[in-house]
Amino acid sequence: MRIVGQSPAAERRRVWVAAGATYGVAAFAPALDAGRAPSDPSLSVVPFCVVFALAFVPWGRWTDRHGVAPAMRAASALLLLAGVVLVLPLGDAGWIAGRALEGLAAAGVPPAAQAALAALGGAGRTGRAIGGMSVAVAVGTLLVPLLAGAFEPILGTDAVLALGALGLPVIALVAVTPLLRSRRLPTGGAARARRLPVTSGLWAAWACAFLVLIAYWTIVTRIAPLLGPDGAGLSEDGARAIPLLGGVAGMLLTGVVAGVADRIGPRRPMVAVLATGVTGLLIGALTGTPGGAALGIGLFALAYWCYLTLVGLQVVLAVPQAVRGHALGGLYAAMWSGAAVGGALAALVDAWTTVLVLSALAWACAAIVAARWFAGPRGVAGAPPHPAAVSTGDVPVVAR
Repeated sequence: MRIVGQSPAAERRRVWVAAGATYGVAAFAPALDAGRAPSDPSLSVVPFCVVFALAFVPWGRWTDRHGVAPAMRAASALLLLAGVVLVLPLGDAGWIAGRALEGLAAAGVPPAAQAALAALGGAGRTGRAIGGMSVAVAVGTLLVPLLAGAFEPILGTDAVLALGALGLPVIALVAVTPLLRSRRLPTGGAARARRLPVTSGLWAAWACAFLVLIAYWTIVTRIAPLLGPDGAGLSEDGARAIPLLGGVAGMLLTGVVAGVADRIGPRRPMVAVLATGVTGLLIGALTGTPGGAALGIGLFALAYWCYLTLVGLQVVLAVPQAVRGHALGGLYAAMWSGAAVGGALAALVDAWTTVLVLSALAWACAAIVAARWFAGPRGVAGAPPHPAAVSTGDVPVVAR
């Protein structure tokens, strides 16, 4: 039975809230620097990210079998259990275990959420539905750590830890539970007899995600040494503010970019977004000045937050609905694999300008992939040749 008064727009907002809360869990712990939080931030980041990357594809396949709403509820409930482990005074070993379990749980939300939004977007609005999730992810990733750092001296580390590790999963769980009664969302089952068709369009999305994340997390996680006093010459606080400001600008533009992609497909918007990022990186590297670095990385961050919507839309266009969870799980696995590779390569490079140039090269390669294989005007989201296919899961494959 459908919930009375539960419109598609309200259901989309529930998915957005769950996604934002999940990414808030991912991002808040490394911002803590007292109490039971380890002094080494890597103990918060590495266990989470390793399991997070590995768990996307299994969660995506589970989503295709059981439905997007059950997957989001199961992931949110497991995220709450992981939070309990994290807040217990179990020392560094307990902290590592809690963060690894959070990574396992959090990986269940993004593929299911994007598959849900593709179904809820309606004709010609899939990109904008996914774009709302990109904004929610940006809020969780960028704003929650700032709030955690700001309130830690006021409330104490234990209180902030409880709010992040327990409060955020509760918000996600409350948001997604009513979706179990929705008739609009894919309920799974069809994928038991279906294999994922790995088309050129899907490979292009995965490759683009890998190349983009080689650069993004490499730069953002090293922003202070890259742009700070020992790099471009900004203050450390100023350096850390640049990705935030760029991210806010990207959030404001996401709806516009998504609307364009709904009309003409993701190919041309993706090329334009990636070209903007390449331009920003080259400005930052070639000018070699604090002002040039700030402007360039700001443009780069803006482009990244617009990119997320477009690459998700490309996956939705490239595969049938019945296997979107699996395909989207592969997308997120590609992202985090790229982040790991980029981080390892950047550790071998000392010059900050070299890091920016290599990142620009990765994004230029991604732009070439998008220009050749992303869907154009003939593959607009939400407008398949046979509308009835949306309900059966047989969405035509768009591949070039």
